[in-house]
Amino acid sequence: MLKNAVGKNFSWSPSAISDYINCPTQYGAKRFYCTLPFVQTIQKKHGEVEHKHLEDRLLKKTPLPAGYTRGEKYCRILESSGGTLFAEQELAIDENMKFVKWFDKTAYGRCKIDVSLRQDDKVSCYDWKTGNIKEDSLQLKINACFLSLKHPEIETFVTKYIWLKHDAVTPKDGVFTKEDIPAMWEEILGWVERVKNAWKAEKFEPRASGLCKNYCEVTSCPHCGKGGRR
Repeated sequence: MLKNAVGKNFSWSPSAISDYINCPTQYGAKRFYCTLPFVQTIQKKHGEVEHKHLEDRLLKKTPLPAGYTRGEKYCRILESSGGTLFAEQELAIDENMKFVKWFDKTAYGRCKIDVSLRQDDKVSCYDWKTGNIKEDSLQLKINACFLSLKHPEIETFVTKYIWLKHDAVTPKDGVFTKEDIPAMWEEILGWVERVKNAWKAEKFEPRASGLCKNYCEVTSCPHCGKGGRR
């Protein structure tokens, strides 16, 4: 396997690919050189706590505590839909597309699915979001592909985001069939190959955006601290 600057094996996930698409330079600092420190913001911590409460609500029937009740209506909708519910599934595959344990040294691709609902030959998967609405169709495709790999008999995949802050569910479609899966894997693995090539060449080109000024700590980048928010 490819290794980064500190000897860690290459792996990918929806968040890793998203980081690379947003800015290869920031991705490189964060995941290849490991020079960008992890910052646990209040928003991230709140999101982790809320995810845990929602998991306990669905799996253990634990009531949502005060301050975290905005997901209750969605929990009830899911429970009333019939089928089998799963929460916080951690799915990891090796380079041969075989499932391995989440922290296995051979884990190559990882995907965590917040909620999935199995109904005969259909599975619906939902991703809890606690921030502002920002569509990412690639993550939904990755969710569907991992579930297809896990359950090859499934014919239909419904993929949605649940935006708790805005009390909204997107996208309007987000439905894939078994026949869509090969093309989706091709798109996903195309991005994986781009990231791998960046590792091989140790080349992470900067991508300027409205986030450079206030939301990036890669001070060596020529765009850091420049530009306004979009």
